Amino acid sequence: MVQTLIRLASTGLIVSISACLGVDLVAPAPYQPSASITLRQRADTMQLVQLTVIFHPGMNDGGMPRFIPDKNLLIDGATVRPSSSFDGFERYDRSFPLPATPSGARYVSVTLPAVPEGKLLPVTVTLPVIRRVGPRDVAFNPATGLSLDYDLDVSAMSPDEARWNLRLGAPCGPGVPFAALDVLGVPPKPVTVPRIIIDPGAHSDFEACLRFSWHDQLREAPYTIAVVVSAELEWHLFIDGAPVLLAK
Repeated sequence: MVQTLIRLASTGLIVSISACLGVDLVAPAPYQPSASITLRQRADTMQLVQLTVIFHPGMNDGGMPRFIPDKNLLIDGATVRPSSSFDGFERYDRSFPLPATPSGARYVSVTLPAVPEGKLLPVTVTLPVIRRVGPRDVAFNPATGLSLDYDLDVSAMSPDEARWNLRLGAPCGPGVPFAALDVLGVPPKPVTVPRIIIDPGAHSDFEACLRFSWHDQLREAPYTIAVVVSAELEWHLFIDGAPVLLAK
Protein backbone atom coordinates (compact mmCIF):
# COMPACT_ATOMS: atom_id res chain seq x y z
CA MET A 1 0.00 0.00 0.00
CA VAL A 2 1.06 3.58 -0.58
CA GLN A 3 2.60 5.37 2.38
CA THR A 4 1.86 9.11 2.27
CA LEU A 5 2.64 11.69 4.94
CA ILE A 6 -0.21 13.67 6.50
CA ARG A 7 0.76 16.45 8.90
CA LEU A 8 -1.63 17.90 11.49
CA ALA A 9 -0.43 21.46 11.17
CA SER A 10 -1.33 22.74 14.63
CA THR A 11 0.51 19.98 16.53
CA GLY A 12 3.23 18.88 14.16
CA LEU A 13 2.04 15.28 14.50
CA ILE A 14 2.88 13.11 11.48
CA VAL A 15 0.67 10.15 10.65
CA SER A 16 1.55 7.43 8.14
CA ILE A 17 -1.23 6.78 5.67
CA SER A 18 -2.14 3.62 3.76
CA ALA A 19 -4.15 4.12 0.61
CA CYS A 20 -5.93 2.68 -2.40
CA LEU A 21 -8.13 3.85 -5.31
CA GLY A 22 -9.41 7.46 -5.22
CA VAL A 23 -11.94 9.48 -7.23
CA ASP A 24 -12.29 13.11 -8.28
CA LEU A 25 -15.23 13.92 -6.00
CA VAL A 26 -15.96 12.45 -2.56
CA ALA A 27 -19.49 12.53 -1.15
CA PRO A 28 -19.37 13.34 2.57
CA ALA A 29 -19.95 10.54 5.05
CA PRO A 30 -22.62 11.38 7.67
CA TYR A 31 -21.34 14.06 10.06
CA GLN A 32 -17.76 13.65 8.76
CA PRO A 33 -15.76 16.01 6.52
CA SER A 34 -14.38 14.79 3.19
CA ALA A 35 -11.99 16.09 0.56
CA SER A 36 -10.66 15.23 -2.87
CA ILE A 37 -7.42 16.59 -4.31
CA THR A 38 -6.59 16.32 -8.02
CA LEU A 39 -3.15 17.29 -9.34
CA ARG A 40 -2.51 17.35 -13.09
CA GLN A 41 0.64 18.24 -15.04
CA ARG A 42 0.53 19.11 -18.73
CA ALA A 43 3.18 18.19 -21.27
CA ASP A 44 4.01 21.71 -22.38
CA THR A 45 7.24 23.69 -22.07
CA MET A 46 6.17 25.22 -18.75
CA GLN A 47 5.05 21.92 -17.18
CA LEU A 48 1.90 23.57 -15.90
CA VAL A 49 0.60 22.20 -12.58
CA GLN A 50 -3.18 22.27 -12.13
CA LEU A 51 -4.70 21.67 -8.69
CA THR A 52 -8.38 21.16 -7.90
CA VAL A 53 -9.53 20.63 -4.32
CA ILE A 54 -13.11 19.88 -3.26
CA PHE A 55 -13.82 20.06 0.47
CA HIS A 56 -16.92 19.45 2.59
CA PRO A 57 -16.84 20.19 6.36
CA GLY A 58 -19.34 17.45 7.25
CA MET A 59 -22.77 17.83 8.79
CA ASN A 60 -23.74 18.97 12.27
CA ASP A 61 -26.42 17.35 14.44
CA GLY A 62 -29.03 19.52 12.78
CA GLY A 63 -28.22 18.10 9.35
CA MET A 64 -26.55 21.29 8.13
CA PRO A 65 -22.99 21.73 6.83
CA ARG A 66 -20.63 22.63 9.67
CA PHE A 67 -19.56 26.24 9.89
CA ILE A 68 -15.97 26.99 8.80
CA PRO A 69 -14.70 30.36 10.08
CA ASP A 70 -11.83 30.38 7.56
CA LYS A 71 -12.63 28.66 4.25
CA ASN A 72 -9.23 29.42 2.69
CA LEU A 73 -6.72 26.65 2.14
CA LEU A 74 -2.96 26.80 1.61
CA ILE A 75 -1.08 25.53 -1.45
CA ASP A 76 2.67 25.59 -0.84
CA GLY A 77 1.99 28.19 1.85
CA ALA A 78 0.00 30.52 -0.45
CA THR A 79 -3.59 31.34 0.51
CA VAL A 80 -6.21 30.14 -1.99
CA ARG A 81 -9.86 31.20 -1.71
CA PRO A 82 -12.78 29.02 -2.87
CA SER A 83 -13.57 29.42 -6.56
CA SER A 84 -17.14 28.19 -6.06
CA SER A 85 -19.48 26.85 -3.36
CA PHE A 86 -22.49 24.55 -3.54
CA ASP A 87 -24.51 22.78 -0.85
CA GLY A 88 -21.66 22.87 1.65
CA PHE A 89 -18.97 21.89 -0.89
CA GLU A 90 -16.09 24.31 -1.42
CA ARG A 91 -14.08 24.09 -4.64
CA TYR A 92 -10.56 25.50 -5.04
CA ASP A 93 -8.62 25.82 -8.31
CA ARG A 94 -5.03 26.93 -8.87
CA SER A 95 -2.65 26.64 -11.85
CA PHE A 96 1.04 27.46 -11.73
CA PRO A 97 4.23 26.55 -13.64
CA LEU A 98 6.55 23.97 -12.13
CA PRO A 99 10.00 25.51 -11.51
CA ALA A 100 12.27 24.58 -14.41
CA THR A 101 15.44 24.07 -12.39
CA PRO A 102 16.41 20.44 -11.60
CA SER A 103 16.79 21.42 -7.95
CA GLY A 104 13.19 22.66 -7.79
CA ALA A 105 10.58 21.26 -5.42
CA ARG A 106 9.59 17.61 -5.85
CA TYR A 107 6.30 18.04 -3.99
CA VAL A 108 3.25 20.27 -3.68
CA SER A 109 1.61 20.68 -0.26
CA VAL A 110 -2.10 21.33 0.31
CA THR A 111 -3.38 22.36 3.76
CA LEU A 112 -7.12 21.86 4.20
CA PRO A 113 -9.23 24.16 6.44
CA ALA A 114 -9.77 23.50 10.13
CA VAL A 115 -13.27 22.51 11.26
CA PRO A 116 -13.55 23.85 14.84
CA GLU A 117 -17.16 22.65 15.15
CA GLY A 118 -15.90 19.10 14.62
CA LYS A 119 -12.72 19.69 16.66
CA LEU A 120 -10.61 18.97 13.56
CA LEU A 121 -7.27 20.69 12.99
CA PRO A 122 -5.89 21.69 9.56
CA VAL A 123 -4.55 18.70 7.62
CA THR A 124 -1.63 18.98 5.17
CA VAL A 125 -1.29 16.52 2.28
CA THR A 126 1.99 16.33 0.33
CA LEU A 127 1.73 15.33 -3.35
CA PRO A 128 4.63 14.33 -5.65
CA VAL A 129 5.30 16.17 -8.93
CA ILE A 130 7.13 14.82 -11.98
CA ARG A 131 9.76 16.59 -14.07
CA ARG A 132 11.84 15.68 -17.10
CA VAL A 133 15.56 15.14 -16.48
CA GLY A 134 17.62 16.70 -19.26
CA PRO A 135 16.48 18.53 -22.40
CA ARG A 136 13.32 17.95 -24.38
CA ASP A 137 15.33 17.18 -27.54
CA VAL A 138 17.04 13.79 -27.32
CA ALA A 139 19.38 12.23 -29.91
CA PHE A 140 19.75 8.45 -29.87
CA ASN A 141 21.00 5.47 -31.85
CA PRO A 142 18.14 3.03 -32.58
CA ALA A 143 20.59 0.13 -32.62
CA THR A 144 21.14 0.56 -28.88
CA GLY A 145 17.58 1.45 -27.87
CA LEU A 146 16.29 4.56 -26.12
CA SER A 147 16.48 5.81 -22.52
CA LEU A 148 14.17 8.57 -21.20
CA ASP A 149 14.88 9.94 -17.72
CA TYR A 150 12.59 11.78 -15.31
CA ASP A 151 12.40 12.71 -11.64
CA LEU A 152 9.53 11.52 -9.44
CA ASP A 153 9.53 10.22 -5.87
CA VAL A 154 7.98 6.76 -6.29
CA SER A 155 9.47 5.23 -3.15
CA ALA A 156 6.12 5.07 -1.34
CA MET A 157 3.94 4.03 -4.29
CA SER A 158 2.44 0.58 -4.71
CA PRO A 159 2.33 -0.92 -8.24
CA ASP A 160 -1.37 -1.68 -7.68
CA GLU A 161 -2.19 2.03 -7.42
CA ALA A 162 -0.22 3.45 -10.36
CA ARG A 163 -0.17 3.10 -14.15
CA TRP A 164 2.10 4.47 -16.86
CA ASN A 165 1.92 4.66 -20.63
CA LEU A 166 4.61 5.52 -23.20
CA ARG A 167 3.69 6.52 -26.77
CA LEU A 168 6.20 6.79 -29.58
CA GLY A 169 5.43 8.64 -32.79
CA ALA A 170 2.88 11.15 -31.48
CA PRO A 171 2.84 13.95 -28.89
CA CYS A 172 0.75 13.81 -25.72
CA GLY A 173 -2.21 15.45 -27.46
CA PRO A 174 -4.34 13.87 -30.20
CA GLY A 175 -2.41 11.64 -32.57
CA VAL A 176 -1.81 8.03 -33.49
CA PRO A 177 1.44 6.50 -32.16
CA PHE A 178 3.33 3.83 -34.07
CA ALA A 179 4.30 2.07 -30.84
CA ALA A 180 3.14 2.19 -27.22
CA LEU A 181 3.72 0.60 -23.84
CA ASP A 182 0.87 0.46 -21.29
CA VAL A 183 1.92 -0.92 -17.91
CA LEU A 184 0.24 -1.27 -14.51
CA GLY A 185 2.65 -0.07 -11.84
CA VAL A 186 5.30 2.57 -11.26
CA PRO A 187 7.53 3.36 -14.28
CA PRO A 188 11.23 2.47 -13.99
CA LYS A 189 13.80 5.25 -13.84
CA PRO A 190 14.87 5.79 -16.54
CA VAL A 191 12.30 4.36 -18.93
CA THR A 192 14.17 2.13 -21.39
CA VAL A 193 12.55 1.54 -24.77
CA PRO A 194 13.46 -1.81 -26.36
CA ARG A 195 15.07 -1.64 -29.79
CA ILE A 196 12.43 -4.01 -31.17
CA ILE A 197 9.58 -1.47 -30.95
CA ILE A 198 11.55 1.43 -32.54
CA ASP A 199 11.04 1.79 -36.31
CA PRO A 200 13.58 4.34 -37.53
CA GLY A 201 12.85 3.49 -41.16
CA ALA A 202 9.35 4.96 -40.87
CA HIS A 203 9.99 7.62 -38.24
CA SER A 204 13.40 9.29 -38.01
CA ASP A 205 12.15 12.36 -36.16
CA PHE A 206 9.26 11.85 -33.76
CA GLU A 207 7.72 12.59 -30.36
CA ALA A 208 7.57 10.49 -27.22
CA CYS A 209 4.91 10.96 -24.52
CA LEU A 210 5.11 9.47 -21.02
CA ARG A 211 1.86 9.46 -19.05
CA PHE A 212 1.65 8.57 -15.37
CA SER A 213 -1.31 8.28 -12.97
CA TRP A 214 -1.64 7.45 -9.28
CA HIS A 215 -4.79 7.12 -7.16
CA ASP A 216 -4.78 7.22 -3.38
CA GLN A 217 -7.39 7.22 -0.62
CA LEU A 218 -5.96 8.28 2.73
CA ARG A 219 -7.85 5.93 5.01
CA GLU A 220 -6.08 6.76 8.27
CA ALA A 221 -6.56 10.52 7.95
CA PRO A 222 -9.00 12.21 10.36
CA TYR A 223 -11.59 12.01 7.59
CA THR A 224 -11.89 10.72 4.00
CA ILE A 225 -9.32 12.30 1.67
CA ALA A 226 -9.01 11.04 -1.91
CA VAL A 227 -6.03 11.97 -4.09
CA VAL A 228 -5.57 11.71 -7.86
CA VAL A 229 -2.23 12.55 -9.49
CA SER A 230 -1.82 12.49 -13.27
CA ALA A 231 1.10 13.80 -15.29
CA GLU A 232 2.62 13.70 -18.74
CA LEU A 233 6.05 14.45 -20.19
CA GLU A 234 7.16 14.90 -23.80
CA TRP A 235 10.45 14.40 -25.63
CA HIS A 236 11.41 15.22 -29.25
CA LEU A 237 13.59 12.39 -30.55
CA PHE A 238 16.18 12.46 -33.32
CA ILE A 239 17.96 9.56 -34.97
CA ASP A 240 21.78 9.86 -34.67
CA GLY A 241 21.49 13.42 -33.38
CA ALA A 242 20.52 14.95 -36.76
CA PRO A 243 17.04 16.53 -36.97
CA VAL A 244 15.31 15.37 -40.17
CA LEU A 245 11.82 15.61 -41.62
CA LEU A 246 9.31 12.97 -40.59
CA ALA A 247 9.21 10.28 -43.25
CA LYS A 248 6.01 10.15 -45.24
